[in-house]
Amino acid sequence: MWVLIPLLILNAVLLGLGCAVGFLLRWIFPAVDLGSAILIGVIVNGFSIHLFLRTLAIPPDSDPEDEETVPRVWVHPMRPPRSRKGKPRRSSP
Repeated sequence: MWVLIPLLILNAVLLGLGCAVGFLLRWIFPAVDLGSAILIGVIVNGFSIHLFLRTLAIPPDSDPEDEETVPRVWVHPMRPPRSRKGKPRRSSP
């Protein structure tokens, strides 16, 4: 139950920012419907928060001398087997 409270707060903030951006977008471009403007604002704010949190999660660069080097493993996808169907034969007249 306590885990849902930060999620609800984040959703409320995201929706509030989305409404603000939607009203601003509607005010700048009157041809945009208010509902779609709010939707655009919520999506843009969600992506910006997502990108911001992903940049915070990037580990800092470390010296390669400190860590053991692990060889990289390359995985190549398998090609599907070729079909053995030949060209259709033409009947002789």
